[in-house]
Amino acid sequence: MRESWVPPPHLRSFGSHSFFEIGWFSILPNWVNSKSLPHLSTLKIEVQELQRNDIQIIGMLPALRSLQLRASCVMGMLVVRADAFPSARYCSFYGFLTSPCLFPPGAMPRVQRLGFEDTVESIASGEVDCSMGHLPSLEHVQVFLERENSSDEDMETAKALLRRAAETHPKRPTIQIQDCI
Repeated sequence: MRESWVPPPHLRSFGSHSFFEIGWFSILPNWVNSKSLPHLSTLKIEVQELQRNDIQIIGMLPALRSLQLRASCVMGMLVVRADAFPSARYCSFYGFLTSPCLFPPGAMPRVQRLGFEDTVESIASGEVDCSMGHLPSLEHVQVFLERENSSDEDMETAKALLRRAAETHPKRPTIQIQDCI
């Protein structure tokens, strides 16, 4: 089952798993779109190469409530519009760098749990805005910080900024921060 597979019209859940790279799609399959999957509520998918509009395409799945997306590389700047993920409650993005600022106000209005990866340096330096106030339903955030060559001081600064972003959110979501080595 690869990119040429055609899903059944009433598919509600789909998951690909990586066992020795077998579960990875090379790119997001063409059948992942709102017309082919109008009832899909759960998507767990791994792609080798995430394209510029792929998150927006996934975000337009009308019934999507749970997403786990892993990618090994991103081609170009990711684009997400304010109408993305209208029904999503749980979203996690792993294997590629992202943060709440990728999602503009209006996107993910119902997301309660968010997981993402970013670098210590980009958060500690202020390059990435880690504020979360525009995600009104947020209850829990899980962040994987890629340390790269960052100092312990930068790591503590990044963690403090993330904690502050959670503390200033109207719902004060819990936050779990993990180091990626």
